[in-house]
Amino acid sequence: MTFAFLGVLILGVFAVTLYRWIRSPYFAPSPRGADVVPSWLHSLIRFTDQFCGLLMPRFLWSLLLKSWIRDKRMPWDGMLMLALHTMWVQGPMCNYFNFTPGN
Repeated sequence: MTFAFLGVLILGVFAVTLYRWIRSPYFAPSPRGADVVPSWLHSLIRFTDQFCGLLMPRFLWSLLLKSWIRDKRMPWDGMLMLALHTMWVQGPMCNYFNFTPGN
């Protein structure tokens, strides 16, 4: 129960931070760098974004909602899916604590 409370607390901090950033005047696209992305790579990235976006409702239904409705409790796969979808916020945290020099 302690870890659940801690997780909800951390998720709340992330949600408030994201909301305040979106509502701030600094919410704008980052400037593009001098590196040129090949068109095939750009197309692949866009395809992957769209494909994963289309698969998300299917995974949500099959891993979480169907079992939750049938068994009246949240399945392990559904909890794992929800946890992994909230971890994207923690991706850049390694850069806050460890400096990784460039080339």
